[in-house]
Amino acid sequence: MRWFVLLAGFVLSGVINAQVRSIMVDTIIYSPHYFNSLDEALANPEKVWYLDLSMQKLTSLPEDIGKLKNLKRLDISFNRLTTLPQSLANLKNLEVLDMSGLYNMRKAPEVLKEMTHLKELYLIDNRLPQEEIEKIKQWLPNTKIYLTVEDLEQKQNQGQ
Repeated sequence: MRWFVLLAGFVLSGVINAQVRSIMVDTIIYSPHYFNSLDEALANPEKVWYLDLSMQKLTSLPEDIGKLKNLKRLDISFNRLTTLPQSLANLKNLEVLDMSGLYNMRKAPEVLKEMTHLKELYLIDNRLPQEEIEKIKQWLPNTKIYLTVEDLEQKQNQGQ
């Protein structure tokens, strides 16, 4: 009987955990602070907390992105960027930057040196040479850097 109760509790906690994650994602996407258009974000800079520019075939980001002073999360994954604008250093509230899948980026953007306030940096599925990744690690010693899907799975298993 104890095993059944433990097993049922484990399964139930997994279901609840999945439901909470789903609610969290829905909360972000339907939040008045979530934007997936750069033009709309720049038209409402004070409202933007989460900017999702993933998979938009972007080849550059404008310097104006530095005006999004309240931005906490920036997803620029799977675009055609080769570097990042220096104005990203102005985003002192930015906690999470997703640079996954930036296949055209071959050098660590120098602006990362100034982004020591970042809590998480995602570099999954990129083509940065190892020496460039090592530079980033030196620049951002207090930032959790995710390089592989396995790193991300570990994060999820730890409940972060």
